[in-house]
Amino acid sequence: MKKSYYIAEIFLPNKSAYSTHVIKMCNELANKFSSTELILFHSKNNLTYKKIKKDYILIGKKSFKIKNFFSYQVNINFIKRLLFGYRVANYLKNEKKNFIVTRSLITSFFLSLYKIYHKVEIHNELRGLTKFLLVNLNFLNSNYVEKVIFISCELSKKFSTNKKLVLHDAVDIRNFDKTKIRNKPKNVGYVGSFYKGRGIELIIQLARKNPNLNFYLIGQVDKFKRFSKLTPNVKIWKHVPYSKIPSILSKFDILLMPYQKNVQINSQNLNTALYCSPLKMFDYLASGKIIISSNLPGIREILKDKINSLIVENNNVHQWNNAIKNILRNKKLSKKICLNAYKTAVNNTWKIRVNKMILN
Repeated sequence: MKKSYYIAEIFLPNKSAYSTHVIKMCNELANKFSSTELILFHSKNNLTYKKIKKDYILIGKKSFKIKNFFSYQVNINFIKRLLFGYRVANYLKNEKKNFIVTRSLITSFFLSLYKIYHKVEIHNELRGLTKFLLVNLNFLNSNYVEKVIFISCELSKKFSTNKKLVLHDAVDIRNFDKTKIRNKPKNVGYVGSFYKGRGIELIIQLARKNPNLNFYLIGQVDKFKRFSKLTPNVKIWKHVPYSKIPSILSKFDILLMPYQKNVQINSQNLNTALYCSPLKMFDYLASGKIIISSNLPGIREILKDKINSLIVENNNVHQWNNAIKNILRNKKLSKKICLNAYKTAVNNTWKIRVNKMILN
Protein backbone atom coordinates (compact mmCIF):
# COMPACT_ATOMS: atom_id res chain seq x y z
CA MET A 1 0.00 0.00 0.00
CA LYS A 2 1.23 3.49 -0.83
CA LYS A 3 2.63 5.99 1.63
CA SER A 4 1.50 9.62 1.67
CA TYR A 5 3.46 12.82 2.21
CA TYR A 6 2.05 16.28 2.87
CA ILE A 7 4.47 19.21 2.52
CA ALA A 8 3.80 22.61 4.09
CA GLU A 9 5.80 25.79 4.68
CA ILE A 10 4.80 26.11 8.32
CA PHE A 11 6.24 25.78 11.77
CA LEU A 12 4.38 24.32 14.74
CA PRO A 13 2.82 25.23 17.10
CA ASN A 14 0.96 27.78 15.01
CA LYS A 15 -2.30 29.70 15.43
CA SER A 16 -3.10 30.00 11.73
CA ALA A 17 -5.92 28.38 9.75
CA TYR A 18 -3.15 27.17 7.42
CA SER A 19 -1.78 24.86 10.12
CA THR A 20 -5.28 23.61 11.00
CA HIS A 21 -5.92 22.76 7.35
CA VAL A 22 -2.62 20.88 7.03
CA ILE A 23 -3.03 18.89 10.23
CA LYS A 24 -6.61 17.91 9.45
CA MET A 25 -5.57 16.79 5.96
CA CYS A 26 -2.75 14.66 7.37
CA ASN A 27 -5.13 13.11 9.87
CA GLU A 28 -7.43 11.98 7.06
CA LEU A 29 -4.58 10.87 4.80
CA ALA A 30 -3.33 8.68 7.65
CA ASN A 31 -6.61 6.75 7.47
CA LYS A 32 -6.10 6.08 3.74
CA PHE A 33 -2.43 5.10 3.40
CA SER A 34 0.00 2.69 5.04
CA SER A 35 1.84 5.65 6.57
CA THR A 36 1.62 9.44 6.37
CA GLU A 37 4.30 12.03 6.99
CA LEU A 38 3.87 15.76 7.46
CA ILE A 39 6.95 17.55 6.17
CA LEU A 40 7.39 21.08 7.50
CA PHE A 41 10.00 23.69 8.34
CA HIS A 42 10.22 22.95 12.03
CA SER A 43 8.25 22.23 15.21
CA LYS A 44 9.12 23.46 18.68
CA ASN A 45 10.58 20.91 21.10
CA ASN A 46 10.01 18.09 18.60
CA LEU A 47 6.24 18.41 18.81
CA THR A 48 4.55 15.01 18.95
CA TYR A 49 1.43 13.66 17.26
CA LYS A 50 -0.03 13.07 20.73
CA LYS A 51 0.05 16.80 21.48
CA ILE A 52 -1.35 17.70 18.04
CA LYS A 53 -4.14 15.15 18.46
CA LYS A 54 -5.37 16.89 21.60
CA ASP A 55 -5.12 20.44 20.26
CA TYR A 56 -6.84 19.69 16.93
CA ILE A 57 -9.34 17.02 18.04
CA LEU A 58 -7.95 14.40 15.66
CA ILE A 59 -10.03 11.24 15.27
CA GLY A 60 -8.74 8.03 13.76
CA LYS A 61 -6.89 4.84 14.58
CA LYS A 62 -3.64 5.86 12.87
CA SER A 63 -1.19 8.63 13.60
CA PHE A 64 1.13 10.45 11.20
CA LYS A 65 4.81 11.29 11.45
CA ILE A 66 6.28 14.78 11.59
CA LYS A 67 9.49 15.54 9.69
CA ASN A 68 11.40 18.76 10.50
CA PHE A 69 13.99 20.22 8.11
CA PHE A 70 15.29 23.12 10.23
CA SER A 71 15.89 23.90 13.87
CA TYR A 72 13.09 25.91 15.48
CA GLN A 73 12.87 29.56 14.42
CA VAL A 74 9.90 31.72 13.55
CA ASN A 75 11.25 33.66 10.55
CA ILE A 76 10.84 32.08 7.10
CA ASN A 77 12.40 33.94 4.17
CA PHE A 78 12.68 33.18 0.45
CA ILE A 79 16.18 31.69 0.73
CA LYS A 80 14.95 29.25 3.39
CA ARG A 81 11.99 28.35 1.19
CA LEU A 82 14.35 27.53 -1.67
CA LEU A 83 16.56 25.45 0.61
CA PHE A 84 13.50 23.72 2.05
CA GLY A 85 12.20 22.84 -1.42
CA TYR A 86 15.54 21.45 -2.51
CA ARG A 87 15.96 19.37 0.64
CA VAL A 88 12.43 17.98 0.46
CA ALA A 89 12.80 16.97 -3.20
CA ASN A 90 16.10 15.27 -2.42
CA TYR A 91 14.49 13.54 0.58
CA LEU A 92 11.64 12.19 -1.60
CA LYS A 93 13.67 11.23 -4.66
CA ASN A 94 13.17 7.51 -3.93
CA GLU A 95 9.46 7.90 -3.07
CA LYS A 96 8.20 8.61 -6.58
CA LYS A 97 5.50 5.94 -6.50
CA ASN A 98 3.83 7.32 -3.37
CA PHE A 99 1.10 9.94 -2.88
CA ILE A 100 2.63 13.40 -2.48
CA VAL A 101 0.78 16.70 -1.91
CA THR A 102 2.42 20.05 -1.32
CA ARG A 103 1.18 23.43 -0.11
CA SER A 104 4.72 24.68 -0.81
CA LEU A 105 4.88 26.02 -4.35
CA ILE A 106 8.66 26.34 -4.33
CA THR A 107 8.84 22.68 -3.32
CA SER A 108 6.57 21.83 -6.25
CA PHE A 109 9.16 23.45 -8.52
CA PHE A 110 11.93 21.23 -7.09
CA LEU A 111 9.78 18.10 -7.15
CA SER A 112 9.25 18.64 -10.86
CA LEU A 113 12.97 19.07 -11.38
CA TYR A 114 13.49 15.74 -9.61
CA LYS A 115 10.76 14.16 -11.79
CA ILE A 116 8.60 13.34 -8.77
CA TYR A 117 4.84 13.16 -9.42
CA HIS A 118 2.80 15.21 -6.98
CA LYS A 119 -0.26 17.38 -6.46
CA VAL A 120 -0.01 21.02 -5.46
CA GLU A 121 -2.50 23.05 -3.42
CA ILE A 122 -2.92 26.77 -4.06
CA HIS A 123 -4.91 28.88 -1.60
CA ASN A 124 -3.77 32.39 -2.59
CA GLU A 125 -2.61 34.39 -5.58
CA LEU A 126 1.09 34.14 -6.39
CA ARG A 127 3.55 37.01 -6.15
CA GLY A 128 7.19 37.78 -6.90
CA LEU A 129 9.68 35.02 -7.65
CA THR A 130 7.18 32.30 -6.74
CA LYS A 131 4.87 33.54 -9.48
CA PHE A 132 7.76 33.69 -11.94
CA LEU A 133 8.83 30.11 -11.23
CA LEU A 134 5.40 28.51 -11.30
CA VAL A 135 3.45 30.62 -13.78
CA ASN A 136 5.81 32.49 -16.08
CA LEU A 137 8.01 29.40 -16.53
CA ASN A 138 4.86 27.24 -16.83
CA PHE A 139 5.82 24.81 -14.06
CA LEU A 140 2.15 24.40 -13.09
CA ASN A 141 1.77 22.51 -16.36
CA SER A 142 4.77 20.29 -15.70
CA ASN A 143 4.23 16.62 -16.52
CA TYR A 144 5.00 15.87 -12.88
CA VAL A 145 2.22 18.06 -11.49
CA GLU A 146 -0.76 15.69 -11.51
CA LYS A 147 -3.35 18.20 -10.27
CA VAL A 148 -3.44 21.84 -9.23
CA ILE A 149 -5.90 22.09 -6.35
CA PHE A 150 -7.62 25.41 -5.67
CA ILE A 151 -9.53 26.45 -2.56
CA SER A 152 -12.30 28.09 -4.63
CA CYS A 153 -13.53 28.41 -8.21
CA GLU A 154 -12.83 32.15 -8.05
CA LEU A 155 -9.17 31.53 -7.27
CA SER A 156 -8.86 28.93 -10.04
CA LYS A 157 -9.88 31.57 -12.60
CA LYS A 158 -6.63 33.43 -11.93
CA PHE A 159 -4.47 30.57 -13.23
CA SER A 160 -3.96 29.05 -16.66
CA THR A 161 -3.70 25.27 -16.39
CA ASN A 162 -5.68 22.29 -17.65
CA LYS A 163 -5.13 20.40 -14.38
CA LYS A 164 -7.52 22.33 -12.17
CA LEU A 165 -9.34 20.69 -9.27
CA VAL A 166 -11.43 22.83 -6.91
CA LEU A 167 -11.62 21.51 -3.36
CA HIS A 168 -12.99 23.91 -0.77
CA ASP A 169 -11.89 23.74 2.83
CA ALA A 170 -13.67 21.27 5.09
CA VAL A 171 -14.56 20.22 8.62
CA ASP A 172 -14.62 17.10 10.77
CA ILE A 173 -18.29 16.92 11.64
CA ARG A 174 -17.44 14.50 14.46
CA ASN A 175 -15.83 17.37 16.37
CA PHE A 176 -19.21 19.06 16.75
CA ASP A 177 -22.34 18.15 18.72
CA LYS A 178 -25.76 19.25 17.60
CA THR A 179 -27.07 21.96 19.92
CA LYS A 180 -30.60 23.18 20.39
CA ILE A 181 -31.68 26.39 18.74
CA ARG A 182 -32.67 28.97 21.35
CA ASN A 183 -36.10 30.54 20.95
CA LYS A 184 -34.61 33.95 21.71
CA PRO A 185 -31.12 34.36 20.23
CA LYS A 186 -28.93 36.55 22.40
CA ASN A 187 -25.26 35.68 21.74
CA VAL A 188 -23.47 36.84 18.58
CA GLY A 189 -19.98 35.56 17.85
CA TYR A 190 -16.95 36.09 15.64
CA VAL A 191 -13.94 33.76 15.71
CA GLY A 192 -10.80 34.51 13.74
CA SER A 193 -8.02 36.97 13.10
CA PHE A 194 -8.28 40.73 13.45
CA TYR A 195 -6.36 41.56 10.30
CA LYS A 196 -7.50 44.43 8.11
CA GLY A 197 -10.73 43.76 6.27
CA ARG A 198 -12.20 41.23 8.72
CA GLY A 199 -15.04 43.61 9.64
CA ILE A 200 -14.30 44.11 13.33
CA GLU A 201 -15.31 47.77 13.17
CA LEU A 202 -18.64 46.76 11.61
CA ILE A 203 -19.29 44.27 14.41
CA ILE A 204 -18.71 47.02 16.99
CA GLN A 205 -21.23 49.23 15.18
CA LEU A 206 -23.76 46.38 15.28
CA ALA A 207 -23.19 45.97 18.99
CA ARG A 208 -24.02 49.63 19.56
CA LYS A 209 -27.26 49.20 17.60
CA ASN A 210 -28.23 46.04 19.52
CA PRO A 211 -27.56 46.63 23.24
CA ASN A 212 -29.87 43.68 24.07
CA LEU A 213 -27.45 41.22 22.40
CA ASN A 214 -24.05 40.01 23.58
CA PHE A 215 -21.21 40.24 21.05
CA TYR A 216 -18.10 38.09 21.46
CA LEU A 217 -14.88 38.53 19.47
CA ILE A 218 -12.32 35.72 19.73
CA GLY A 219 -8.87 36.24 18.22
CA GLN A 220 -5.36 37.59 18.72
CA VAL A 221 -6.51 40.74 20.43
CA ASP A 222 -3.25 41.64 22.14
CA LYS A 223 -2.13 43.36 18.91
CA PHE A 224 -5.26 45.53 18.60
CA LYS A 225 -5.28 48.10 21.39
CA ARG A 226 -7.65 50.33 19.42
CA PHE A 227 -10.50 48.01 20.44
CA SER A 228 -9.94 48.53 24.18
CA LYS A 229 -12.80 51.01 24.62
CA LEU A 230 -15.97 49.13 23.73
CA THR A 231 -19.64 49.14 24.58
CA PRO A 232 -20.57 46.94 27.58
CA ASN A 233 -22.14 44.25 25.37
CA VAL A 234 -18.86 43.55 23.52
CA LYS A 235 -16.48 40.99 25.01
CA ILE A 236 -13.07 40.19 23.56
CA TRP A 237 -11.40 36.84 24.23
CA LYS A 238 -7.87 35.90 23.33
CA HIS A 239 -7.07 33.26 20.73
CA VAL A 240 -8.03 29.74 21.80
CA PRO A 241 -6.71 26.40 20.48
CA TYR A 242 -8.80 24.68 17.84
CA SER A 243 -9.86 22.04 20.39
CA LYS A 244 -12.03 24.66 22.11
CA ILE A 245 -13.71 26.02 18.97
CA PRO A 246 -16.65 23.54 18.83
CA SER A 247 -17.68 24.19 22.43
CA ILE A 248 -17.31 27.96 22.00
CA LEU A 249 -19.42 28.03 18.84
CA SER A 250 -22.11 26.00 20.59
CA LYS A 251 -22.66 28.92 22.98
CA PHE A 252 -23.47 31.38 20.19
CA ASP A 253 -26.75 31.84 18.33
CA ILE A 254 -25.55 33.99 15.44
CA LEU A 255 -22.11 33.79 13.81
CA LEU A 256 -20.68 36.64 11.74
CA MET A 257 -18.36 36.70 8.71
CA PRO A 258 -18.21 40.44 7.87
CA TYR A 259 -15.37 40.33 5.35
CA GLN A 260 -14.76 43.61 3.53
CA LYS A 261 -13.66 44.33 -0.05
CA ASN A 262 -10.01 44.25 0.99
CA VAL A 263 -9.28 41.20 3.13
CA GLN A 264 -5.72 40.69 4.32
CA ILE A 265 -4.02 37.60 5.71
CA ASN A 266 -0.66 37.70 7.48
CA SER A 267 0.84 38.92 4.22
CA GLN A 268 -0.09 42.60 4.30
CA ASN A 269 0.04 43.02 0.52
CA LEU A 270 -2.31 40.18 -0.38
CA ASN A 271 -6.05 40.81 -0.82
CA THR A 272 -8.03 37.55 -0.64
CA ALA A 273 -11.53 39.05 -0.66
CA LEU A 274 -12.77 37.78 -4.03
CA TYR A 275 -11.63 34.18 -3.73
CA CYS A 276 -11.41 33.40 -0.02
CA SER A 277 -13.12 30.26 1.24
CA PRO A 278 -12.45 30.48 4.99
CA LEU A 279 -11.86 27.34 7.01
CA LYS A 280 -13.85 28.85 9.87
CA MET A 281 -16.90 29.03 7.58
CA PHE A 282 -17.07 25.23 7.70
CA ASP A 283 -16.71 25.24 11.48
CA TYR A 284 -19.56 27.74 11.61
CA LEU A 285 -21.67 25.47 9.40
CA ALA A 286 -20.91 22.39 11.50
CA SER A 287 -22.06 24.18 14.64
CA GLY A 288 -25.51 24.41 13.08
CA LYS A 289 -25.94 28.07 13.94
CA ILE A 290 -27.20 31.10 12.01
CA ILE A 291 -24.49 32.55 9.79
CA ILE A 292 -24.59 36.10 8.49
CA SER A 293 -21.90 36.71 5.88
CA SER A 294 -20.61 39.28 3.43
CA ASN A 295 -21.54 38.94 -0.21
CA LEU A 296 -18.23 37.75 -1.70
CA PRO A 297 -17.81 35.39 -4.71
CA GLY A 298 -15.66 32.71 -3.02
CA ILE A 299 -17.94 32.55 0.00
CA ARG A 300 -21.07 32.32 -2.17
CA GLU A 301 -19.76 29.06 -3.63
CA ILE A 302 -20.76 27.48 -0.30
CA LEU A 303 -23.16 29.88 1.43
CA LYS A 304 -26.61 30.46 -0.07
CA ASP A 305 -28.80 33.35 1.01
CA LYS A 306 -31.85 32.33 3.07
CA ILE A 307 -30.88 28.66 2.59
CA ASN A 308 -27.91 27.97 4.88
CA SER A 309 -27.08 31.57 5.78
CA LEU A 310 -27.97 35.21 5.29
CA ILE A 311 -25.86 37.11 2.74
CA VAL A 312 -25.56 40.90 2.96
CA GLU A 313 -23.43 43.62 1.38
CA ASN A 314 -20.10 43.76 3.12
CA ASN A 315 -19.94 47.36 4.38
CA ASN A 316 -23.65 48.21 4.70
CA VAL A 317 -24.22 48.30 8.45
CA HIS A 318 -27.98 48.85 7.92
CA GLN A 319 -28.28 45.59 5.95
CA TRP A 320 -26.33 43.75 8.63
CA ASN A 321 -28.55 45.18 11.33
CA ASN A 322 -31.70 44.31 9.37
CA ALA A 323 -30.43 40.75 8.91
CA ILE A 324 -30.05 40.38 12.68
CA LYS A 325 -33.53 41.84 13.26
CA ASN A 326 -34.98 39.47 10.66
CA ILE A 327 -33.46 36.45 12.40
CA LEU A 328 -34.71 37.57 15.80
CA ARG A 329 -38.32 37.73 14.64
CA ASN A 330 -38.43 34.93 12.04
CA LYS A 331 -38.11 31.62 13.89
CA LYS A 332 -39.08 29.55 10.84
CA LEU A 333 -36.26 31.04 8.76
CA SER A 334 -33.81 30.61 11.64
CA LYS A 335 -34.60 26.92 11.97
CA LYS A 336 -34.31 26.38 8.21
CA ILE A 337 -30.90 28.08 8.05
CA CYS A 338 -29.53 26.13 11.01
CA LEU A 339 -30.64 22.75 9.62
CA ASN A 340 -29.25 23.50 6.16
CA ALA A 341 -26.00 24.83 7.60
CA TYR A 342 -25.37 21.51 9.32
CA LYS A 343 -26.29 19.57 6.16
CA THR A 344 -23.80 21.66 4.18
CA ALA A 345 -21.06 20.78 6.67
CA VAL A 346 -21.91 17.07 6.39
CA ASN A 347 -21.25 17.33 2.64
CA ASN A 348 -17.92 19.10 3.13
CA THR A 349 -15.83 16.91 5.42
CA TRP A 350 -12.08 16.27 5.34
CA LYS A 351 -12.83 12.65 4.45
CA ILE A 352 -14.78 13.72 1.34
CA ARG A 353 -12.07 16.22 0.41
CA VAL A 354 -9.26 13.64 0.67
CA ASN A 355 -11.26 11.06 -1.27
CA LYS A 356 -11.74 13.53 -4.14
CA MET A 357 -8.06 14.41 -4.07
CA ILE A 358 -7.04 10.75 -4.28
CA LEU A 359 -9.50 9.87 -7.07
CA ASN A 360 -8.66 12.86 -9.31
